[in-house]
Amino acid sequence: MRRLFVILSFMVWCRCLYAQQDVEFQVSGAFLQGKEIIKVKRDFFDPYVWVLSQNNEVYRINSITSQVEDLTANFSAYSHDSFIDIAGLNKDTVFLATATGAVVQYKSGGLKTIGAAEGILSAANSIGIKKNTYYDFFYFDAGAPPVLIVGSDKGLYFYDIRAEKATHPEGEHSSLVYEATYRTEMYRDSTAGASEYDGLKQLPVTFRGEYATFMGFLWEGGNGYGYNIKTACMISPSMYVYDAVTSRMEMFWGNSNGLFQNNFNQSYYVHSPVAHYLNGIQVNKVTNIYGLAAFGEGEWFGDPGMIKQNLLVGTDRGLYFSNSIYTRTSVGLRPFELFHLDALGMAKVNDICVNVASMHVPLCEDGAWVATGTGLYFLKPDYAKFVGQGSFQAASFKGAPGMQHKLSICSGEQAILAVDPKHYTGSSIQWYRGNEQLIGESHAELVTSIPGNYHAVLYDPCQNSHLETNSLELSVVSSPVFSFNYPDNLSYCDSASAALNTDYSPAYRYRWWRDGQLTGDTEFKMTATQSGVYHVEVSACSGSWLPSKDVKLELINLPVPQLHTGALINCEGMPVTINLNVPVSSGYTIHWLLDGYEIDSFANRSSVQIDKAGSYKVLLSATGQRCTKESEPLVIQFIKSPVVNLDKAGEIIICEGESVKLSATNNPAYRYRWYLNGVLTGEDVSDINVSSPGEYYVEASSCPGTWVPSSKVSLKVIEMPRLLIKTIKQAYCIGEAARLFLGGGLAGNYNISWRRDGLDLPELKGKTEITTLLPGTYQVIAISKERPQCNTVSPPYSLVFYEVPTVHISQKINTSLCSGEEVSLSVSYAGGYINWSTGETTPRITVNNSGLYKVKVTSATGCAAEDSIKIKMLPAPVFHVPDTSVCTYTKSTVVLTAPAGFRRYFWNNIQGSSGYAIREPQSILLTVEDENGCQASQQIVVSSACADVNLANAFTPNGDLANDTWRISGIENDPSAVVRIYNRQGAEVFYSKGYYTPWDGKFRGRALPAGTYYYIVTAKKGKQRFSGPVTIFY
Repeated sequence: MRRLFVILSFMVWCRCLYAQQDVEFQVSGAFLQGKEIIKVKRDFFDPYVWVLSQNNEVYRINSITSQVEDLTANFSAYSHDSFIDIAGLNKDTVFLATATGAVVQYKSGGLKTIGAAEGILSAANSIGIKKNTYYDFFYFDAGAPPVLIVGSDKGLYFYDIRAEKATHPEGEHSSLVYEATYRTEMYRDSTAGASEYDGLKQLPVTFRGEYATFMGFLWEGGNGYGYNIKTACMISPSMYVYDAVTSRMEMFWGNSNGLFQNNFNQSYYVHSPVAHYLNGIQVNKVTNIYGLAAFGEGEWFGDPGMIKQNLLVGTDRGLYFSNSIYTRTSVGLRPFELFHLDALGMAKVNDICVNVASMHVPLCEDGAWVATGTGLYFLKPDYAKFVGQGSFQAASFKGAPGMQHKLSICSGEQAILAVDPKHYTGSSIQWYRGNEQLIGESHAELVTSIPGNYHAVLYDPCQNSHLETNSLELSVVSSPVFSFNYPDNLSYCDSASAALNTDYSPAYRYRWWRDGQLTGDTEFKMTATQSGVYHVEVSACSGSWLPSKDVKLELINLPVPQLHTGALINCEGMPVTINLNVPVSSGYTIHWLLDGYEIDSFANRSSVQIDKAGSYKVLLSATGQRCTKESEPLVIQFIKSPVVNLDKAGEIIICEGESVKLSATNNPAYRYRWYLNGVLTGEDVSDINVSSPGEYYVEASSCPGTWVPSSKVSLKVIEMPRLLIKTIKQAYCIGEAARLFLGGGLAGNYNISWRRDGLDLPELKGKTEITTLLPGTYQVIAISKERPQCNTVSPPYSLVFYEVPTVHISQKINTSLCSGEEVSLSVSYAGGYINWSTGETTPRITVNNSGLYKVKVTSATGCAAEDSIKIKMLPAPVFHVPDTSVCTYTKSTVVLTAPAGFRRYFWNNIQGSSGYAIREPQSILLTVEDENGCQASQQIVVSSACADVNLANAFTPNGDLANDTWRISGIENDPSAVVRIYNRQGAEVFYSKGYYTPWDGKFRGRALPAGTYYYIVTAKKGKQRFSGPVTIFY
């Protein structure tokens, strides 16, 4: 057996995988040896296999007896043509397709060509028997007429074999029957032609499901797809339901460039994933075979269990088969590996027909007929050595957890043992108790009350093999048998809980008691967290409880004793108190021990005073029990007190920055600690250098907890002030008096002197503040009166006097200014920062209000100068002319009158008088100017005072030249106006588009009688509409 690894896809995606072989095929029959077999077909209802061989030879094989019959002579009339396909319905009916496009029918010895008379109008290229099933596990409708599917160059035909009549073709495009079996029917779709995408050809194919017809797409062309697809098949995620989950259906097809695979749902897209196998090998047939169908669920939503589905691929280099691709959860294309069947060698495989032994649940496909260049072979699949060793986990106690393989029942009860239908759908079952076959027990469930070890043997109805299930152990009890082997009294030292348990059986029920009350525990074991009297009751059957004996349980937790004292090393003659951390209690006795010997006088005391050195312990013993707990030892020592003196006394005076050494009596056995003003300094040696003022002394210790002090010595430190010359200003201008003073106050214990530019200023001696007009570098010297060796000098201070800047404001325009006009003010200065009273900081500003404007210029050294200017603005004229209106229709005039007293008037920017006549609605701009030349303006609105359209309600066309026509104002210049007038009967007596000639009361040149008429007037392009009566008087 040679293993063929997957060829990586060169198209959209690639993958690498390694799969385990799970089937092998045995050649169980060889027929027609030495002949090239072109096609082999067996209908799913009939046991006869029809074989098409070279030279138009036709054979019929009984698949049960393996008898071969040569029927070639019956087709001698077609020796001039070549048969290319065959489809047998039963023993007496077979169809053949010829290379010239004819279909030959052989029925009960009769021979005829099916053609136009039967409704087939185009050249056939392939044939197949249409499947006659629908949903629900391949239920076959035996009453339905058998149908032959005919693929042709111009559509697909369905030929009723009984009526010998074909239906109209589906579409006009070329079709080809790829697969026609009891569970799948797939052919090139003829309702749509091939489409081109990126140099590839998209071929539509049709797959008929149980309820619907689905269309997918195969691909051929460049980029390695190859051309001339000879074979294709569909793979479903369900063994029994073929149109359940289209997203998991996959298609396989083959041609001269190998085998291809894609997903049905995604096959429409040119860039959808495609896998490629057997690159460069001609593939002539691809199909698949099911195995171990009884050992799993065949529905798409079920557990596939051990069900197998293996591809069979016939090529020019022999037969290949895959590992199982049956899955319901695969994401992406199903991965698999192809294996070469060496038993057939490299013989060309032209066709494959899967043999169906049973179409009922569980399905049985027991072999495959393989047409090769050297003869016909029947292959039988063999799964035995790949199933593995061990039992098949399919048996369980009904109602119990699936993993529970042991069960105890009460006497008189029955247990039900079952084979899970999810793991085995067959009906060939035999139950065993031990090695004893249970005669007649061959159903999925076994009801028994007899104890023992049971298992079932499950037979594969399709193959000569069987699997043994896991073992189930059944026991029968009349009353529970258990042990509770504890002493009557249980004591646990240092424990917060105790575990109590009895024997376990899944058939038993348990309940625990403490001090006569149920604890709520129902398992075979429990954890007690309280002291008390416990027992357990066990039940093997409903309503019956067997109690255990009582056990008194005590959980004893003595406290952890710990000893504490002030110091482990103590001075001789000083009593020491040792404290115990636990109180006196009736639950235990306190024992004190010194160097291992008990001190009787200290018994049951939590605190004692001692004066002897040694190792002390405390032992706690539980009252009436053997539980004890001991403290850690506490070692106490006693030593003599030390003697300590200082080498200095009284008061010591030093300058700031100096230090002095203090020494105590030196003894290596002593420990030291120094104090300053009663506070520990952290020094722990006999000699220290000190520089901080205060009162010093030292303590010495020769035993822990005891310190002996020395005499005290006082240290005084002359602190020198931090001299710093300050001023009240950062900078001074020429002419100012500078004030210099010392920062911080100086006590009277210092002598003060001043220097300028290094020279003493005796006149300033003793002063802490001076006033001067002289620039220079100043310093101050302070000398301690108490210790003249202590003195300090201030840092030098440089005093400078700066120039005062000059500033002047100038006005750009000197004429009179009206309110709202602007004037520019600018400042002349020699440098510095500008700040106007307006807040602006630029050399030039613009103002438009009266007032006093100031500017301040500050030099970089802080010297400042100011200037100001007064600006006066003349007020603007104040007046008001009210809006008015005018009616153009009445040719009226309105006069606008401005207030008197102004020097000039401008109407719409044209100078005039204080009055202005208006005859039409409009907007007027009035501007007035006063004696100072200041102006003000107002917009005056003159609106219309008459309606847009006015219609008279009567007129007198009597020829007296007064009111002889019907007047309508407002539409004189509107060419879109339409005027219609009707009499009382609704007849139109006047019409005018545009009302340029008013109505004179006449119709067709004759005067109308007096009376009321009715008008409809539209104006302004239909936006205005008027209607009403108008009366003619004479």
